[in-house]
Amino acid sequence: MKESESFYKKSLVPTLLCLVMSLITLSGCTTRTKIEYLYPPQAYTIPCERSEFSGTTYGDAVEHLIKVISERDLCASQIDSIREWQAQTKQGFK
Repeated sequence: MKESESFYKKSLVPTLLCLVMSLITLSGCTTRTKIEYLYPPQAYTIPCERSEFSGTTYGDAVEHLIKVISERDLCASQIDSIREWQAQTKQGFK
């Protein structure tokens, strides 16, 4: 009789372990996490202009410098807007 009890206990433990592991696996499948990627507004991702200098005089150089400075300021404002958008988005997920 002791042999049958010992066999019963030995076969019961692996069976119970398999059952518990399958329940853990199945419970993990029921809760799915949806990943949603957020991208900045398209207006903030417009490529920045880069004007090439084609002048020959100092006056042309000054005009080009003014143009380049305005292009740089526009590009910097886009980056600032992306940073603001990121901060607002992070606040919305807290």
